[in-house]
Amino acid sequence: MSTQISIKDLKQFNHFAQGNEIRLQSIIDHVQVSNVPKGAKIIELGDTSEFGYFLLSGSLILKAADGGVKVIEAGTESARNQVAQLVPRRYQVISSTPVTYLKVPNPLLNAFHGAGSEEMESSIILEEDGVGGSDEETQTASEFAFENEISYQLYQELQNDTLVLPSLPDIAIRVGEALKDETKNVHHIAEIAQTDPAITAKLVKAANSAMYGGSGKVDSCSGAVIRLGTQVTHQLVMTFAMKELFQTSSKLLNRRMKRLWEHSARVAAVSHVLAKKLGKFDPEHALLAGLVHDIGVLAIINYATQFPEAQENRQILDSTIKSLRGQVGSMILTKWGFPEDLPAVAADAENWTRSPASKRADYTDIVIIAQLHSFIGTDDMATAPAIDAVPSFKRLGLSQLTPKMSLKLLDEAKEEIAEARALLTA
Repeated sequence: MSTQISIKDLKQFNHFAQGNEIRLQSIIDHVQVSNVPKGAKIIELGDTSEFGYFLLSGSLILKAADGGVKVIEAGTESARNQVAQLVPRRYQVISSTPVTYLKVPNPLLNAFHGAGSEEMESSIILEEDGVGGSDEETQTASEFAFENEISYQLYQELQNDTLVLPSLPDIAIRVGEALKDETKNVHHIAEIAQTDPAITAKLVKAANSAMYGGSGKVDSCSGAVIRLGTQVTHQLVMTFAMKELFQTSSKLLNRRMKRLWEHSARVAAVSHVLAKKLGKFDPEHALLAGLVHDIGVLAIINYATQFPEAQENRQILDSTIKSLRGQVGSMILTKWGFPEDLPAVAADAENWTRSPASKRADYTDIVIIAQLHSFIGTDDMATAPAIDAVPSFKRLGLSQLTPKMSLKLLDEAKEEIAEARALLTA
């Protein structure tokens, strides 16, 4: 059951108290209103979802990891603030009576953050999101307000289906269509691939690599397709074609896009090898999953070319990426018609504490572990959890090997990882 809320309902919370009524009205349709019975779990301990929670009626029990408990009742001063605001959440939140609460996406929440408050008058420390550095920098109030405006505008375009998203490369579409056509054979698929000399060269290189263990040298595109098989060829063509998307018209953002490509290629290579070692995943599908896990970041970087301030100020772009990378990425891969497990990868690839109801490991688990492995030896390692401390480690069955043995498994695969990465970045 849902409940209609009003501007008055929003203004009872400190976060929205000074908000412009026109802006408040514009977000009401995007606020999720939930009614739950007594005893319902609303927020789990360690939750990292990108939402803010507000208590509209009833009372809540907040349980900390150390056993501490506190109660919040609607209408009291403590209920005027967000519930369990810090992420990862430091409390498990349970309803102690029937409760109505609001769930607001962070991009919309950020658009009102600190309006008219002391927070906006002071400097705000933001932390880098992990792609491109880990420095902490000071951000002024005007920069923070502009950053929130970008997030808000991008989010509105997402909701209204007016955001211009990147298109799947033409050659990947044509190979996919040929595979669905029963009249097309291996040679037809090879002819399509040959329209792109760079992809042809990579297919031949892949067919001759140790990754696919072929005996005898292949020197033609047709021979490569025959050795690889049509399904593997299709997945590799999609993977190789992705590189052309990692471009931007902005000279200021070129370096950022290059770092994103290098990160994606590293994660894809580790994902491929990890899937192969585990034996219960398709290595080529894992390769593609690793390569597209940050496709949302790519789209946001290109979106930022409209805003000179975002190009010149890394913090503005970083915060927008942190808020919307998963949602934008998932939308792009859904639009492209990718299998539903790949939009799920884009949505949760940075959710280190992800622990879905299903105990069955999936490609998101593969990419999470691949990302953490790719951080080894980089600045990102300082802020990332240990590989053996995340739920994905256990779900993949790596914990059965013991942490040292499982990390050794990846360490011994350095040459394979390097080969897969070289194939992508050539």
